[in-house]
Amino acid sequence: MKRLLAVTAALALCASAFAEIEKVIEMQAIPLGDGGNIAAVPVYSNTSATIFSTGSTPRAHLLDDGSFTAGPYGGTGGVVDGANHGFVVNTVTSSFDMEVRYYDTMNSGATPVNSVLLGGYILRFSNLAPGGYVTGLFDLTDLGLSDIAFPDDNWGIELSFYNQGTTTYHANVTGAFSGDGTEVGSSQDVYWRDANGNGVFSSDEARTFGGGTLLANFYLQLTPEPASMALLGLGALALIRRRR
Repeated sequence: MKRLLAVTAALALCASAFAEIEKVIEMQAIPLGDGGNIAAVPVYSNTSATIFSTGSTPRAHLLDDGSFTAGPYGGTGGVVDGANHGFVVNTVTSSFDMEVRYYDTMNSGATPVNSVLLGGYILRFSNLAPGGYVTGLFDLTDLGLSDIAFPDDNWGIELSFYNQGTTTYHANVTGAFSGDGTEVGSSQDVYWRDANGNGVFSSDEARTFGGGTLLANFYLQLTPEPASMALLGLGALALIRRRR
């Protein structure tokens, strides 16, 4: 019975995650150098102002790994309530959808490399000129999305770039990679791309940048843990009483 309840709960979580991913959010991108860098303290950050796009084909469907090593949860997981993503428009002005999915449990020796879907969303961009961009830090709930719970410190992020309103990969847009390594958190010097276009990241589709520090360019922010929230609440209550 307990096993049945656990399976039912897992299926409900996946159904909820898929429902969230179906939402399309209209966004305005920020060119790098125009206030796109993040000043707040993140739990994972790799948002250098110097970014690169990958030349591996296809460039529009990528997977990267990440690990929290800072923040209120002590690097053991937590609830993400904000994000920032970098990407590159390569040669011509483009309109596209950027689908972001988060996964628990990455295994570089398995197929698929990514397994348990945690959540995600679709961000829509229109008429962007060639160049490097970030979305800027956005709050998930402000966009009508749910915060995403990460049960542990082993997770992955999948980026897909489509022609608007389709599932056809865009030929001119790719995820951005930063040349300065992670500022907060950690990531292996490897990423995966869906080389055969079957929608599955297999262990033999891993790619590296020759031992450099190029990693997928994004930022995640965790909500404060319950104890921290309680302390904030007590502080606010004390302030109200003092004003009275």
